[in-house]
Formats: sequence, C-alpha cells, structure tokens
Amino acid sequence: LLLDCLSHASSDEAKIVYLRKYLQDVSASERGYAVGIVTRELNLPAIRLPLLKSRLLDRVDPKLFELSLSFVTDLSETMALLWPAIAEKPISLPDVVTRLNNAEKGEETAVVEDLLNHLPASKRWVVLKLVTARKKPIIAPRLVKAALARWAGKSSQEVAEIWPTLPPPYTELFEWLEGKGERPDVKGRAVFLPMQSAGNFDQTKLNQIKSQDFAVARKWDGLRVQLSSFEQETKLFTSEGDDITALFPDAVKLTTDNSVFEGDL
Repeated sequence: LLLDCLSHASSDEAKIVYLRKYLQDVSASERGYAVGIVTRELNLPAIRLPLLKSRLLDRVDPKLFELSLSFVTDLSETMALLWPAIAEKPISLPDVVTRLNNAEKGEETAVVEDLLNHLPASKRWVVLKLVTARKKPIIAPRLVKAALARWAGKSSQEVAEIWPTLPPPYTELFEWLEGKGERPDVKGRAVFLPMQSAGNFDQTKLNQIKSQDFAVARKWDGLRVQLSSFEQETKLFTSEGDDITALFPDAVKLTTDNSVFEGDL
C-alpha cells in the first residue's frame, strides 16, 4: 500500500504524509526495511524480469498475458496480478528480506517463485519491485529524512547527520527516534553538515563588505556537493544530504582527515 501511495502522490508533501502515517501504523521490525526499500539502500539479490516472465507463462495463457500487459502497461504489476497463488500465507516484510538474502547462489529465482506462490497480488508486486527494479529511489532520501523527523519530533538536520552512517534496517536510528536508545555515535564517521548558503553581491559594493564577516568563494556551474572526510571514511553528499559516494569514486580520493569541503562538482 505504501509503494502504491508514493507512486501516485501528487506532491512531495503528500509523500511525506504517507510515509509518516506508515511509520506510525507498522511494527518496529518493518519500519527499517520499508525505509531501506523506498530509498533503494537495501541490497537484495537481483533477478532478471524476463526469467520470471517465462516462469509465469508456464502457468497462464500467453494470450491472456499479452492482453493484460497491454491494458496494465507495467510488466511487474501485470505479473503480480496474473501470478496464480497456490495458498496465501502470512509472510512479513522482514521474512521476505531474510529469505531473499539467505538464498543460496543460483536459488534466488526459486525463492522468489515460492514467495509469489504464497502472497496476495499487492505483496507480489512489492517482491517483484524489490528484486527487479534498479537503484533509482522510489522517494527522494531528503523526503524520507523529513518524514522521519516529523514522526519522531526531531530536527531534519539531526536525522540527516546520522543517516549516512547507518545501513538498513537502521536499528540504532529507530531506537533513538522512538526514545528507546541513545543517539547513535557518529564520532569518526563522515557525516553530512548544513550547507553554506550562497548569495549574489553587487560588484560595485564589494569594498563595503567586511571580510571578517563572510566566507566568499566564486560560484561555479555544476552539482553542488559536500566532501566529508573523517577518521574512518570519506563520503560525498549532494546539497540535500544524499550519499553519492559510489557515483564519483575519483572525487572521494581528494581526502584530508577531519575536514568538510563544499563546492561544485
């Protein structure tokens, strides 16, 4: 239901509201995995959709599939709707993630088939999205951080600072947000800090600016980023705090210990 709501939300604010309500309604064990899924931070085995499609065509009439795909237009959704479930079972999101991650090499497709055999259509669609979709987030991480902050009554900056230091299912983060644990220790970790604001100056009035009151740099065109380097790691963030380290490995080599640089990439 959450993925469906997010995919049809008309605005960023609507997405934040949907996610915040979801966090209130589900169990603690599901929250972290759900957040990891919508941000694509949760790593799961990748399955080729055409392979699953061929398995489905062994179960349903090919003409029915063709007509259904033409009507629905989305391959994952069509497969989720047409897949003939054998007998539905109560399988939780943590169970799905555990089974997929524990699958032996070469057995991932069989595990997915078994899950599809025992889940309702809406959850079959989620499983197919999990194992076939690429890394593009379903919802921007900045919106997730905003929803988490509102849900827990914290500042967005607090959440943004801790976020890059923890992997899904974000156990320590959620314990802190719920008041059940201490704030995660980020000492020595590359964290995201508030970006400096840029402004325009009338060059004829530059001599009126007191140099001790400002940090000034020329504004270049490009992707504004923050390079954060501390004892244990170096990371590259966008101006909204999204971790893009893996996309620019060369930039991460420009590291000095215990420093934060801002600039345009």
